[in-house]
Amino acid sequence: MTAIKTHVTSETEDLKVRYGSLGIDLNKLVTFSVNDDPVNDKRKDLSAAIAAIELDNEIETTSEFDFSTISSVPDLSNAQKSISSEIDVLREALSAPQQRYQKYVQALREITEKMDAITGDKEAPKPGTISDFEARIARIDRDLQAVLSKAYLERHRLCREIFQCKRKIKTFYEQLRTKVEARLAAVSTGDFKVSIDASFVLSSKFAEDFFGHLNQNVSGPFRGVAEGAQRLRSELSLVDWNDVDSILAFVDAVVSTMKPSDLARQTKDVKRFYDFLYSFEYFEARYELRLGGKDLNQLSPGEKGLLLLVFYLHLDMDNTPLIIDQPEDNLDNDSIFAVLAKCIREAKKSRQVILVTHNPNLAVGADAEQIVYVRLDKVNQYQFSYESGSIENPRTNNLVVKVLEGSRPAFVQRRLKYQIV
Repeated sequence: MTAIKTHVTSETEDLKVRYGSLGIDLNKLVTFSVNDDPVNDKRKDLSAAIAAIELDNEIETTSEFDFSTISSVPDLSNAQKSISSEIDVLREALSAPQQRYQKYVQALREITEKMDAITGDKEAPKPGTISDFEARIARIDRDLQAVLSKAYLERHRLCREIFQCKRKIKTFYEQLRTKVEARLAAVSTGDFKVSIDASFVLSSKFAEDFFGHLNQNVSGPFRGVAEGAQRLRSELSLVDWNDVDSILAFVDAVVSTMKPSDLARQTKDVKRFYDFLYSFEYFEARYELRLGGKDLNQLSPGEKGLLLLVFYLHLDMDNTPLIIDQPEDNLDNDSIFAVLAKCIREAKKSRQVILVTHNPNLAVGADAEQIVYVRLDKVNQYQFSYESGSIENPRTNNLVVKVLEGSRPAFVQRRLKYQIV
């Protein structure tokens, strides 16, 4: 009815739009009414009937119950649930073996999948699978030794290249040493023999740097401060730092003796320790002067001064005048006459040498062209006076004998004591 009423209303409105201009009142022309009372009465009757059917009679049903006597919807619903429960119980009883089998199959499938995931594909194993570990073990057994041997050889090759680069510096020193020694040969004597040693020398900080990479409180060949230092000194005593094979033997021996006791535990960082050992940064070429087989640290102050003077006088290529104040200090007269005076005679061929001295071996033995006698008059307000001349000049000769030789009687007395004719 509602649909009919809606349709009529819609059509009426449409007619109003179409024919409203004619002046016709469509409300008077078209009338429509619907009486839905019979329908509403019928709806009420049906609702009452449904309510009567849906009354809850709380009937309990069993397998022997006569379901034909049920007259309400709730009872039918309870009966349906009861029958469904019984069906489920019967179905479960009948399918229990099958269900157990299905659970077994499912569990077996899951276990197989997990085992396959752990085992991995042998052709393309994923990291962390058994196949991956087996492949790694196989590579270790089959290839690792060859790979390590190749890597060790490559490491030694790089070490030899580093050594050759260092050796170029040492070669430069050796060439310089040859030139210097050739010039020093002119002034070398039995007691005064200058040599130059160009060699590789271990850094003084090597032991400190070496133990800085180690944990000396764990088991190993270098455990303990005193024991480790003694062991290192023993190993170093066998090394020839000018021979790369000797150096590599020392480094390899250190590593091989530490490996059995777990090298990783003995070092703070294994890679840095290896880099330190095989970098060869702890020794370098050094150019050392030696006098009579002794290095500079072993020379007395006089010997050091003499060596320095020899270099200034004999090796310095400069031709500017050289002034030296009392070069005879801390030197014995034999060295002064045999070495220093000889060097002065050679040096004055190319430059002017001015000496302040109290030693006759330098003034006379070095064959001075000009001698300046200086006198300080302390009584007369500390006035200085100067006299100069060659040693052949009688006045100068007398002054030399008086000041440097201690007067002529002293000189004669020494000559007689020495039994010099």
